[in-house]
Amino acid sequence: MRRFTGSFKAKVTFFALVLAIVPLLVSLLIMGSIFGGMTRSEVNEKELLYAKANAQALNSFLVAKVEAMEGVIKANKETFLNEDKTNISAIIQVLKAANPDIYFYGYANADGQSVNSDGSSDDISV
Repeated sequence: MRRFTGSFKAKVTFFALVLAIVPLLVSLLIMGSIFGGMTRSEVNEKELLYAKANAQALNSFLVAKVEAMEGVIKANKETFLNEDKTNISAIIQVLKAANPDIYFYGYANADGQSVNSDGSSDDISV
């Protein structure tokens, strides 16, 4: 078996090619690592910004719903204090119609008697 037996010119060309490719591969790995880290950090920053914006939007939505409920309760304070189930049921129906994004409304007194937006009354004192 003969070893690599080429001309001197072929050996020098092969050696020069190896000398050029090895640093190129090393620099490729280093640059890929650097830019990959930069891209990851940029994506993480954008995800954090989007999460904060969504949290603020959700908070605003919930605050608006709570303020609306507080306004209705203040406007009908006597009805709720007197536990007038008929009028409370009517108020709950109006709230349900005005806010279709809310699935369920309910009112419960201190004794555990509840009036729900679906028109039912339950004992939740258990």
